[in-house]
Amino acid sequence: MIRGLYKAAQGMLYEQMRLDVIANNLANADSIGYKKGRIGFNLALPTNYVPPQRIILASKPLQNAGEMPLMMLTRYDVDLSEGSLKQTGNPLDFAINGEGYFSIQTPNGVRYTRDGRFSIDANGYLVTRNGYKVLGQNGPINLGVGSQIQVSRDGTVRVNGRVVDKLLIVDFPPTRGGGGLSKEGGGLLVAPSNLQPLPPNVEVLQGYLEGSNVDIVKEMVQMIEALRNYESYQRTIQAIDSTVQQLNEFAKA
Repeated sequence: MIRGLYKAAQGMLYEQMRLDVIANNLANADSIGYKKGRIGFNLALPTNYVPPQRIILASKPLQNAGEMPLMMLTRYDVDLSEGSLKQTGNPLDFAINGEGYFSIQTPNGVRYTRDGRFSIDANGYLVTRNGYKVLGQNGPINLGVGSQIQVSRDGTVRVNGRVVDKLLIVDFPPTRGGGGLSKEGGGLLVAPSNLQPLPPNVEVLQGYLEGSNVDIVKEMVQMIEALRNYESYQRTIQAIDSTVQQLNEFAKA
C-alpha cells in the first residue's frame, strides 16, 4: 500500500512538470517564431520508493524483467511544426516557409531561430533583436549603408541590386524529440552538430513573420486535463493515508 503513495506522488510530479511546460507555451503564444515544448512519459511506472535524485529524466529501457522499474520522464521536447505566417511589410522582417532555421552568431556560439525580426546595427550588420549577428554563407551579413534591401526566396541578400551574401539556413535531422534541440531563451535554439543543408523546398519570405505554433485551445484543454489528473493523484494519497490510519487504530485496539 505504501508503494501506492509513491506512485501517486510521482504522478503528481509528472503532472506538475507538465503544467509548467503548458504554462510556458501559453505565455509565449504570441511570441514570434516560438516552438512549443512537450513533455513525454515512459510507461515504466515505479513499484517501490525512488529518491528524487534517482528519477530518470530520459527514456531508458529496463535491463531485465526482475529490475524495479522507475518513473521515466522525457523532460523536454521541442515541437518543430510551423506556425502561421503573417505579412508585416517591413523589409527587415523575414520568415521561412517550410523547414529550416536562421543561423545566429552569439557569444555562446552559433544558435538557431525562426524569429526573423532583424534590424541593422551601427556598423551595418544584420542583427537580431538582441543584437546578435545574422549569419550568411560567408559569415556575419554586412549590409553597409544601402537603402534598398532585397532578399530573394532562396535567401540571397541584395543591397541596391548588388549581391551581398546568402542567408545561412540549416535544418536538423528528423529525429524523435525535436532532433536533439534545446531552448536557450530569447527564441534561440541550441542544436546538435549533425546539421543538414537548406531543404530544396524552403522559401525565405521578406516582409513576413512566423507566429508561434501554440494552439491556445488545445493547451487549455491539456492544462485542465493535467489539473484533474493532479487532483486525482492527490485524492489517492489522501485515501491511502486515511486507510493506513484506520489500520493503525485497528492494530492498537
